Amino acid sequence: MTGRIVVGLDGSPNSTAAARWAVAEARLRGAELEILTVFGALSLADLPERPRVVSDEQVADACARMQHEQLAGISDRDVPVLTRTLRGDPAQRLVEASVDADLLVVGARGHGSFADLLLGSVSLGCVHNAACPVTVVPAYTADAPPGAPVVVGVDGSPAGDRALKVAAEEAALRGTHLRAVHAVHWSSTGADLVRPSRDELVDWGTMLLDGALAPVEAEWPDLRCERSIVPGHAVQVLDAAARESALLVVGSRGRGRLAGRLLGSVSLHLVSHAHGPTTVVGPHRATTSRRSASPEGTATR
Repeated sequence: MTGRIVVGLDGSPNSTAAARWAVAEARLRGAELEILTVFGALSLADLPERPRVVSDEQVADACARMQHEQLAGISDRDVPVLTRTLRGDPAQRLVEASVDADLLVVGARGHGSFADLLLGSVSLGCVHNAACPVTVVPAYTADAPPGAPVVVGVDGSPAGDRALKVAAEEAALRGTHLRAVHAVHWSSTGADLVRPSRDELVDWGTMLLDGALAPVEAEWPDLRCERSIVPGHAVQVLDAAARESALLVVGSRGRGRLAGRLLGSVSLHLVSHAHGPTTVVGPHRATTSRRSASPEGTATR
């Protein structure tokens, strides 16, 4: 753990919500927060005083002013904050910044031609390729009720096990309990010789959750872990559970037919239709270090 969170800021309402959530998360962790704005793909129309912007240096200055204006209503008391502006592709730069970060935070959508999609191209690129967990924050979310749990989807996959550990850490940070959810659903191939009963599926789910939670309960003995085995498809089950959670955590892919893809169908649906912050935990791939020389960027505190 490096004690560092990175959040992308581009002037959109989604990125404002992401920054607000990231500040609160950094405060919980006692971590440094790096606020990163990437220009190049950013439209000059999104920046203040655009008629006078003619050089990279002036664009970077305009980005810095945009950051200041966007962060004006967010209290960063007790949080060390570093703001940076860089030229380049936003998704690529954010992925590079994720290499030595504990967490990357992005808004569900930003500016640009993809802004009308449920999950923007930058956010999707970060979820696919970041070297650390990624939290996607929609623009408008209701505050979690007091005592709301951290919800995690558990399916017995390696990605699900990694998500479970991250969710336990988040629940411990918040002083709340962990709700591990397993959806009981049988996808028939049409040639099944035997179809298990619902009771059998529930029994298998119980054994799966007990096995997955055993190391978590050993590592966090004071953390209350609630088991939730619910009949239904994982998308509907986790979507319902997320509405009553402080945070939803999912693995980047599970055991389904789409498990070979970088982002499984369940995870993609949940981050695309998120009601609140959703953390996707992937395989944590290595990538190019963000510390490489980049004279086109600026950093301020």
